Amino acid sequence: MKFIVDAHLPISLKNWLNENGQDAIHTRDLPR
Repeated sequence: MKFIVDAHLPISLKNWLNENGQDAIHTRDLPR
């Protein structure tokens, strides 16, 4: 499962998900 972490959530949540084996991206990392 892939996760998109919304802008109102911290980037650290995305990092935590990635560190725990999940595929996550933060909305800041999306192309404009």
